Amino acid sequence: MGLKIYNSYGITSIVAICGILLGIESSSWMNFLISSPFTNYFGVITAWENAIVMSSNGIGAVVGCVICGIYCDALGCISSFQLAGGFWVGGSLVSCFSSYIYMVVIGRLIKGLAMGILSSLIPVYVAETIVKKASSISFVQLNAAISGLAMYYIAYFFPVLMPNEYSFRFAWAIEALPAIAIFILSFFLPESPKWLATKSRWGQAAKNLDKIKAYQNGKPQEKTNRDDREYVLRAYTSGPEIRNSSYDKIFGKKYWKHTVSGISTQVFVQLTSVQVLMNYFLFICELCGIEEHSLIFVSSASNVVQVIFTLVPLFILDNTRRRDSLTFGLIILSVSFLALFIIILTFGEHFTHEGFDLLFRFEMFDEPASAVLAIFLFINAVYSSTVLSASWLYAGELFPGPARAKGASICMCASWMVNTTMGLVLPILFKYIGPWTFATLALFSFVGGIALMFLPETRDLGEYELYSIFNFN
Repeated sequence: MGLKIYNSYGITSIVAICGILLGIESSSWMNFLISSPFTNYFGVITAWENAIVMSSNGIGAVVGCVICGIYCDALGCISSFQLAGGFWVGGSLVSCFSSYIYMVVIGRLIKGLAMGILSSLIPVYVAETIVKKASSISFVQLNAAISGLAMYYIAYFFPVLMPNEYSFRFAWAIEALPAIAIFILSFFLPESPKWLATKSRWGQAAKNLDKIKAYQNGKPQEKTNRDDREYVLRAYTSGPEIRNSSYDKIFGKKYWKHTVSGISTQVFVQLTSVQVLMNYFLFICELCGIEEHSLIFVSSASNVVQVIFTLVPLFILDNTRRRDSLTFGLIILSVSFLALFIIILTFGEHFTHEGFDLLFRFEMFDEPASAVLAIFLFINAVYSSTVLSASWLYAGELFPGPARAKGASICMCASWMVNTTMGLVLPILFKYIGPWTFATLALFSFVGGIALMFLPETRDLGEYELYSIFNFN
């Protein structure tokens, strides 16, 4: 069987490398887009080409989520980690050797498959192998934020050090290293006891479950003599057996309320469009009058804020109700978007530039400009400290064991679909309704905050409570 790591710190450290993959893509495109080596090689990217490139990750991720639900149930969590690593390395190589912009699209599409698999797999695997699930999810998000910040500066300094095409090629090649690490280190992760039980490998399932519980309680010991099958069944179900549910059963009578709740959570979170907006923070800084010599460092404040405030759920989310975190975060975001709308509508001046043809059409000066930048950073802080980790954790906790893999994949598929759609729609909204776009986002956030107040709470619930969660709530 080989050397396996059963303590929560070891498992979390390996799984957190996946966060690096999810984070580096956020900065690996937009910052290179404005660099001289990039434009000299690919030419000036049109708004439509940029929209296609930006959405390619999300399109691939939607497919990846579906693949994960099927592949994980069939071959297990460890094989799914390795599949994601393989997809990512392949996508990085395609991007690295791209000669045309549409080869970059294909590379990001392949990496999107890995992002979809990992975004569905991580909450499921964490829920089934780690006692303190919330802090582990938060640590993955922290790694995503740190890697996004690192890639941001790489995208700035590489064109300075290598003023040719190798600046972005080398950076995209580096992206393959964490995926290779995941592929290798996943061999040291224990397989999910719940998945082993679905394959009737009761002895190994009981051994993994017992070691996970013992090591994570700080007292390594072997399982005492008991019936393996009964031992595992009590941990993962209230019924006489463990079976993986099919996709049609996820929407059937038994689980449809779980599915609607999970999808609603992801949809409302992504309708805030915070992640999409932060991709354009560099342009927002420029339109708010930040000078060119300090633009790159001021605009990186968004990534720095995300790193700092992702630390918050790392320490408090294990003891915080998921529903409270989501509701509080969305209501605060609603107020923040409303403030942005009022300030920009009142003090913003119409601005037209070829480079921003389908993006922002305003510019700000003096105190209103500072207020706009401050509110954008505050929005990122609120989103990172409340909504981001809680929504991801909720997808893994909401479903009982037999439905968890496919249920989480459906929820994350909805998340990526809305994220991709907002990435395509938001620039068009800014073109036609301008600052009223922020009023729309405020409405989405407020409605989401109110709606999520009525969803069931999942913190510290066992398998039996998850089956009956809507009766209890």
